[in-house]
Amino acid sequence: GVTANLPSSTSRLPPLDDSHLITSTAGEVPRIIYHEESVTLIALQEKIGGEDRIRNVIIHADKLATHGLVLEISNAVLAAGYDVAWATEPATGSK
Repeated sequence: GVTANLPSSTSRLPPLDDSHLITSTAGEVPRIIYHEESVTLIALQEKIGGEDRIRNVIIHADKLATHGLVLEISNAVLAAGYDVAWATEPATGSK
């Protein structure tokens, strides 16, 4: 799998057991990973659409990924009718 250095947050959401996973990496050539497959933003838009009983997507965006790329991924997911959650790590000292 792909590892993303997630940002921290003191807020907690309930777990979403049935979810699609999208990872966005940072770096000179950032990558978008959808179900363990490296895809372009256009390919993601094509793959994410369609009939699917799972309506949740968790975005694992590296904390150094560009804000623009994370928003483009989020917008593609929302436009396809999915609910979006962004994965974070617990902030230091949070429970």
